[in-house]
Amino acid sequence: MSASADRSPVLIALGGLIAMAVGIGAGRFVYTPIRPPMLADLGLSKAVSGLIASANFAGYFARALVASKGRQPGSRRGHRSHGNRRHPGRATKP
Repeated sequence: MSASADRSPVLIALGGLIAMAVGIGAGRFVYTPIRPPMLADLGLSKAVSGLIASANFAGYFARALVASKGRQPGSRRGHRSHGNRRHPGRATKP
């Protein structure tokens, strides 16, 4: 039996969560001091950099809107136990 088979899935998930938090946290703090030389090396203006950042934020916002609809595979959001028999996730009209 391998060593990884002995580990709990919860511990593996927790390790992944911590690794992602450290990576994302470090990336957020490191980005600010490296941005000016990065823009200079790539030949980008501050306006173009701002447009790239705005597109990135718009993507995050669009995904948050999609996720809030609750129609994702495996999602239980919006589930009604007294819903329509044809569509169990939808409530019946009064």
